Amino acid sequence: MDLKKDLTSSRGAGTTFFHEHGHLIDFSNPKLVSVNQDFTTALIKQFMKSNSLKSKKEAYSRIGYELHDKGDITSSVSDIFGEFSKNKIIGGWRHEDSYWKHAPRLINAEVFAHFYEAQFDKDRLNVLKSYFPKSTQVFSNDLGGLL
Repeated sequence: MDLKKDLTSSRGAGTTFFHEHGHLIDFSNPKLVSVNQDFTTALIKQFMKSNSLKSKKEAYSRIGYELHDKGDITSSVSDIFGEFSKNKIIGGWRHEDSYWKHAPRLINAEVFAHFYEAQFDKDRLNVLKSYFPKSTQVFSNDLGGLL
């Protein structure tokens, strides 16, 4: 991690630092927040419900279109949706397909780190809340139990 670059990142100062710190908290905690099924299953379902969509394919198309041109503020949302759709949803940011083959737990761990990093940037947190209101609440509850 290049701390100097992180200070001037287009995603916001300190985003990478807080993201990686989120991994540290997640991996070192015996409660393993990142494997909380309520946290992970709510993502696509919530978007489908709030937008009255009937199929995942329809949701993937709509989400990708929305995120494509919204800029760096949606990098976490873009990556999360990419993770859960096996990169069928492609916004402005994502990990390559090969990244997800390393460990089955990586998807949940990345989601945890994205939600953690957003705790330090009000605008990023508001973007996550707008797409994942239930998951944001679950994360907040779980994080409160870790402190």
